[in-house]
Amino acid sequence: MSISDTAAIQEKIKIWKKRLAGDSNSNPLIDFRKNQKPVVDILTTSSLLYKNLAGDEPSSFPFSEIRSKQSDTDRIKLLDELSKGAKSSLEEKGFNSLFLVLGTLTWFDPEKPQEKYVSPILLVPVRLEKKGRKPPEFTLYPTDEDISVNFILINKLREEFNIMLPEGDRVQKLSYENFIDAVRGAIAKQPDWQIEETAHITLFQDAKAAMIQDLEQNQQKIANHLILRGLALKRTPDNLNKLAIPLEQELDQINPSLIYQICDADSSQQVVIEAAKAGLSCVVQGPPGTGKSQTIVNIIAELIGKNKKVLLVAEKQTALQVVFQRLKESKLEDACLNLHHQGTTKTKDFFNELDQTITELLQRSEPKQLNWDTFFKPLRDCREILNNHAVNLHKPEQPLNKSAFDLYGEILRLKREKIPVLEFNLSNLQDWSETRLWNAKNLLEQLGKFEAIFRGRQKTIWSNSPLQSQSWSSEINKDLRTNLDNLSRGIKLAQDTVVSLRQLLKIKEPLQSLCDLDKL
Repeated sequence: MSISDTAAIQEKIKIWKKRLAGDSNSNPLIDFRKNQKPVVDILTTSSLLYKNLAGDEPSSFPFSEIRSKQSDTDRIKLLDELSKGAKSSLEEKGFNSLFLVLGTLTWFDPEKPQEKYVSPILLVPVRLEKKGRKPPEFTLYPTDEDISVNFILINKLREEFNIMLPEGDRVQKLSYENFIDAVRGAIAKQPDWQIEETAHITLFQDAKAAMIQDLEQNQQKIANHLILRGLALKRTPDNLNKLAIPLEQELDQINPSLIYQICDADSSQQVVIEAAKAGLSCVVQGPPGTGKSQTIVNIIAELIGKNKKVLLVAEKQTALQVVFQRLKESKLEDACLNLHHQGTTKTKDFFNELDQTITELLQRSEPKQLNWDTFFKPLRDCREILNNHAVNLHKPEQPLNKSAFDLYGEILRLKREKIPVLEFNLSNLQDWSETRLWNAKNLLEQLGKFEAIFRGRQKTIWSNSPLQSQSWSSEINKDLRTNLDNLSRGIKLAQDTVVSLRQLLKIKEPLQSLCDLDKL
């Protein structure tokens, strides 16, 4: 990879990190005063809170032992809101959003010295439990998640001020006092910057922090990854045109023994499935109800059938649950490990579930060895019948050079237009050409003008003007008698044509018009 490509990828990574961080003034991780979530301001010393909830032996901390700025009534209300918000984010998005904030940094942007920012420093993930009702008792609990330094603040100070704050791995080795001293030392050269050892409990939607950290720590892997390099450089992968992806009309040529789909799929969904099987990275878009989750389930089943591993990522747990439920209905739940729910936030619970999954997979009996050619033969036979039917339905037949689809369509049109039914007997239609039918049509069109008179429904031929008419005169009667032989031959010709059409196409209902034979 060229130096210019490497530089371009590094610049793109910076853009990605900046977009993820959202380091605008409205971000509460940049300016805590802009936080729109409920906040409980705590007066209990930060070092004591750190020792109880993030020290060597963390333990629960009843709120009755924690002093705060708010009155008891206001504090209960805020804690109730925080508890509900934390529960909602954990159930819906699978991550903890409740944090104990220890320490804030007040700093200034040199380009806008009049603007002050107050940023959280240390974020301690906590859990809030409520007992009783009047009044309820709240208790703070530590979690198994690591404490962290405000990663957005770390990024901003490093890139804009060349200030290196202690990161999460170092925090674990330092006491709270030593950590604060290290932060003070890092900002010592900045005038008017100061640290306040405040403490707060609030909600942060910090799920993007891990993504930012991944971008920071894996720049070389990103540069070497085919897809990510293509995204960064806006280049189409070299192997895109080499992938053999069938078209919709070619799907029926795939051997059924190579398909592991467990849900119904139309042709557009099957093309996506085959693209995924071929190794193509793609984006599938569609409004709700168009079968995206169903397609994901089929892709997972196909890849499991090829002994591949699949990582399914979704922001909300409901999206994962829909896919998992479909796999469960197909007896494939043992092949799934759900990492989204609360049961896997604790390390011990995660390993227990992983061990249970492995045990269940090992206990499954070996699949029966079947003769797949025999097993899929009925499916192949049915598919061949259906495919041949579609081909024959649209195949032009001679000498008319029209398909059965065209003829049936014309008959349906005549029926909808309520064209009168005329019964005829014809023969030898297979010898007729389009030219012969055309000549018969022209003759019948001329004779058809007199149909109402011959049937006795009309005795007058109307001209173009609605106010003028021409009586049935002896001259017209004479002309008709002169052409009776032609009329008789024309009707016989039409009778033979219709009967032969019925015999050729095995049509049970009669042809409904004589004047539209040119469209057959």
